[in-house]
Amino acid sequence: MKNLRTFHAVAIDLGHVDVRRIELSDTKRRSVGLGSAADEVVAIRRLWEQMANRALENAGSDARIDSRSLKAQGLDREATMHLGPVASDMERRGKASDRGDGNRKVAVNNAMLEQI
Repeated sequence: MKNLRTFHAVAIDLGHVDVRRIELSDTKRRSVGLGSAADEVVAIRRLWEQMANRALENAGSDARIDSRSLKAQGLDREATMHLGPVASDMERRGKASDRGDGNRKVAVNNAMLEQI
């Protein structure tokens, strides 16, 4: 059986960043010359996309990631739900989880959409 485990990494280096600035409201962020928190998340996702795709290319893989939403990519399919550690562990041990069941339904729906 194919291993369906999802591997991901989260790396944050705050360096000498003043943590108080990170916790500001968008109004306060704008007043001190920062963009909105949502814009910052988009920028971080784009940076991760570039770094991950470079690593995939260097590894000789044809796989690529896209940080945009399915809608922004022009893809007409339903997104799956992140399983999380508990549901992932259950699924690996062969036990169904509510989130896993939901994702299996989404996969069936998406497969039907592709055939249309």
